[in-house]
Amino acid sequence: MNLIYPKESTKLLNGIWISLLALTGLSYALAESTEPLALSTPLVLGIACLKALLIGAVFMELRHSSKLLLAGFALFFACLSFSLALCFY
Repeated sequence: MNLIYPKESTKLLNGIWISLLALTGLSYALAESTEPLALSTPLVLGIACLKALLIGAVFMELRHSSKLLLAGFALFFACLSFSLALCFY
């Protein structure tokens, strides 16, 4: 019996955790593919941005805060990913 989180919240956290594992596997597969894709680096950085948004929204509980704060968090990681992608080109 879990007294800290309700049952729906535990299901949500487990679903997000499985999603993060799947996205990590996808980014690993893209990075280690034998075919050099021109878009592999931006795709991996986009997946990393999506994972950061999921972590921020769920585990940092930004989904319960204002939408402006969540949008600012997403914009920060999008700009960070974009600037990192520019380093490779």
